[in-house]
Amino acid sequence: MENSDHTIHSNTRQIDSLTLPRDVLWSIFSINADLFGCHVTESLSIETKPFESSRDPLLNLRYSSQVCSTWRGIILESPSLWARSIDLDRLIYLKRPGGIFRDRFLWFDEVLRRAARAPLWVKGSNIFEELAVRIVLELLEREWDRIERLVVRYIGAYPFKSGGFKDILMRPAPYLKQFLL
Repeated sequence: MENSDHTIHSNTRQIDSLTLPRDVLWSIFSINADLFGCHVTESLSIETKPFESSRDPLLNLRYSSQVCSTWRGIILESPSLWARSIDLDRLIYLKRPGGIFRDRFLWFDEVLRRAARAPLWVKGSNIFEELAVRIVLELLEREWDRIERLVVRYIGAYPFKSGGFKDILMRPAPYLKQFLL
């Protein structure tokens, strides 16, 4: 007797990812790389959950780029995918079994390189140690003119009282749409 779960009907056409148009694949990658987890509520308004940490857009991009050469090409040729995935929790506190990832700052720099000059979406929900605060300040100093969304939650005493941070805020931010610190 044939198992109906495994039966392939002759009138059913299977579509694999290689037959999807590049723009459809890009849209799928964009959804998977959505750092802020936007979704539509029952009232049809868009809601974001900026500190939801169960998603890992950078890991999604990295793994997706390793599936096949077509996917890799689309992802690596799309700076906006990388630019919208700057998750400080994942980049600063990058861990692997056995401790902190040895080359975490190389990966951080690589993600920024892949983002090219696209406007950046930056999120961090666990910024508490001095090194992390310095990294955030350095990123803002270097990339302030291209920050589109900045949502950073710090833990402990307010770490951004320095004159350097105030100087950054006084500079123009032509892309800035969301700022939460």
